[in-house]
Amino acid sequence: MEVSGIRLPYRLAKRVFFLEDTTLRIEYRLTNPTPFPMDYLWAAHVMIPAEEGAHIQVSDEYGTAVTVFSKSGRIGGYGTEFGWRAMRERGERIDRVRREDTCDFEKYYFKEKARGVGWCSIRYPSDRSELRLSYPAEFVPYLGILVNEGGWNHLYHIIFEPCSATMDRLETAALHGTLSVAAPGSERVWYLDLTIT
Repeated sequence: MEVSGIRLPYRLAKRVFFLEDTTLRIEYRLTNPTPFPMDYLWAAHVMIPAEEGAHIQVSDEYGTAVTVFSKSGRIGGYGTEFGWRAMRERGERIDRVRREDTCDFEKYYFKEKARGVGWCSIRYPSDRSELRLSYPAEFVPYLGILVNEGGWNHLYHIIFEPCSATMDRLETAALHGTLSVAAPGSERVWYLDLTIT
């Protein structure tokens, strides 16, 4: 699949294939054919079903998160920084999905960049299955997570957002120092692997 920009003459191509029986790879290729640098923000939006007690895990580098929104205020308001692992250690199990009737939803990004290969996963207690996302930190260094426990449209899901820049908007990413830039005449290639065990 391929799309060309209208206002900016970039090209973005996507190829989907199986690396092995349990791993689906989505490969992306961004081309900037212009003689000018191009700011961009790419984010996956992998929406998966939630389950009470499901365990969310992330790369070791991720630790400090920044709130985008929180219906209950559990993780503060927009821009609040909190220690993701610290909350877990003091008993606030932010890494576990609560019941659907919790009626909460929250989204946050991690401030830290992944190194090497970034990853996040969810493990379901009902059958011990796990869905793991992996991505190259060179081009996809950041991670956002949205947890909806019945608080928005009565839906019950998790959204993993491995991304090239944070906070959902180019100008906000620039303010946070996380903006991605495609150099003049450059091509960037990255992938998102989804593995089920």
